[in-house]
Amino acid sequence: MNPSEKVTFIKDWIANYVNSMSKKAESLVIGISGGIDSSVSSTLSAMTGLKTIVLSMPIKQKSTQHDLSLKHQEWLKQNFKNVVGMT
Repeated sequence: MNPSEKVTFIKDWIANYVNSMSKKAESLVIGISGGIDSSVSSTLSAMTGLKTIVLSMPIKQKSTQHDLSLKHQEWLKQNFKNVVGMT
């Protein structure tokens, strides 16, 4: 599978999981720390089109890392109309 196929597979898996719930979730909630894992996970969640709430969650980290989470949160809100950010 090439990278864009993997992105589509994971995005679709998240959406299908939510749609298969007996009571469909109203939103996805994901914490972002400024690292690559939470950045990728939050972007994939936003790509589903479902309401995605991103929470900046600094955990004993340098302020520059927290700044990255805030920048990523802003990027998500600018690029996906379904994203709501909270700090």
